[in-house]
Amino acid sequence: SFRVSFGTSGNQAIPAYGSIARLTASNNGYLFNGTAPVSYYTSNIPNDNLSWETSSQWNLGLDLKLVNERVSLTVDAYRTITRDLLLTVQLPQQSGFESRLVNLGKTENKGLEVLLNTTNIQALSGFKWNSTLTFGTNRNQVLDLGPLVRVTTETNYAAPQYYMYGYEVGKPVSGLYGVQYAGTWKSQQEVNDLQGKYVSIPAFYQPGRQRYVDANGDGVLSEADEVYLGQTEPKFHGGFGNNFTYKGFELDVFFQYSWGAKMYNPLEFKQGTGYIGPNQFAYMVNRWHPVNNPTSDIPRVNSQDFVATDRFVHDASYLRLGSMRLGYTFTQKNLPIKGMQNLSVYVTGTNLWVWTKYNGYDPDVSGDASSTVRRKDDGVYPKNRTIAFSISTKF
Repeated sequence: SFRVSFGTSGNQAIPAYGSIARLTASNNGYLFNGTAPVSYYTSNIPNDNLSWETSSQWNLGLDLKLVNERVSLTVDAYRTITRDLLLTVQLPQQSGFESRLVNLGKTENKGLEVLLNTTNIQALSGFKWNSTLTFGTNRNQVLDLGPLVRVTTETNYAAPQYYMYGYEVGKPVSGLYGVQYAGTWKSQQEVNDLQGKYVSIPAFYQPGRQRYVDANGDGVLSEADEVYLGQTEPKFHGGFGNNFTYKGFELDVFFQYSWGAKMYNPLEFKQGTGYIGPNQFAYMVNRWHPVNNPTSDIPRVNSQDFVATDRFVHDASYLRLGSMRLGYTFTQKNLPIKGMQNLSVYVTGTNLWVWTKYNGYDPDVSGDASSTVRRKDDGVYPKNRTIAFSISTKF
């Protein structure tokens, strides 16, 4: 069967009193008679025109059942246009305010979702094998930002002039941005010869310090050298599982997968640059050294410059053993206690194993609750691995 649907929804994620001017108390003003009186100042620019985001979505669906309903297939294709995005826009310093919440721009979100369920074996002996496969792919992009070239949604905490996440027309929503890492300066002669091609922060034109591509060719390292580095959304994702049952025994295994997403690991701004501290990434053992390792592209000790760079952007693809359950249900004849009507025992594990190239704790976490900043690992505690034993019975 075919399905077609269309709908419109709104997003009212506007903070309380977000559209009106707010007064903030402070006692950091002038002293009067030796005391600091409480004063009030306007902490935001009001926006009487603030309204909901609106999203319009088309959905096309297909449902199939084949081979005496042993195979079922569900396919959904969708396209969503969102207008009047609720975005916090950075303001010029001369305004006296950091940012303002506005309705701005338009985005497109489209994708495909597939669900396949199959009964592979259903034997007379009682053995049964079922499988499930899910697949999803999603593409989104910013279609319009009005008069703006870019809306920054997250900057580097220690060097806020470098933006890490943002919206740009023609790029995915909440794309990643940064400068391109070009290794380390190997010698003072190299600094002298290549200073026009590569750039560093002013104090780092030294052997062993990091250098970057001068994308705009002005000879100065700045946010103008930042380029698009990738998307935080996977190119495709889903899961697959199998369920086996035989004479009271049941085994259920489910894997999750995600491929093509990238993410920042902000912990490397310190722990991947030789920052003086109690812990470092293991690769810092191979850092640049004038005698022992003069050709290394890993910066020398104490080389933190807090520059947002592709060196700290990593592949967030993964394959996860999401859950496994093994159980047994006793037959009436095998019930161990008189008067017992049924008895089932199970051992269940979740998040048992993850394969990934990501160098942090978990590629599927985010330290930011914002919908515009995704996959940012600020040392977020990874997902728990759990193993549980359960008994279900009735008398």
